Amino acid sequence: MSGKNNKNVNVLRMEESMKLLSVKEFYQSYEAMAQQSVIVSGWVKTKRIGKEVAFVELSDGTCMQTIQVVVEVEKQIDLSFGVGACLLV
Repeated sequence: MSGKNNKNVNVLRMEESMKLLSVKEFYQSYEAMAQQSVIVSGWVKTKRIGKEVAFVELSDGTCMQTIQVVVEVEKQIDLSFGVGACLLV
């Protein structure tokens, strides 16, 4: 793509110390992972945006539980996605 149709794309670089986990794996081992960075991907079940923080619930289908992601609104992260969007956080 070139010209005016180009969009800025953020590329995530996974550091070697980060591990991609399923929601089920996260809940099975979250105590052992205290103070570690992990990456979770899933589909947005709900999204609520407040003045200072936004709450996003992710589910990946590996279990009935969801993970709540808290986003600081002042970080100016694009929150224009909707329910059903796929995220990697």
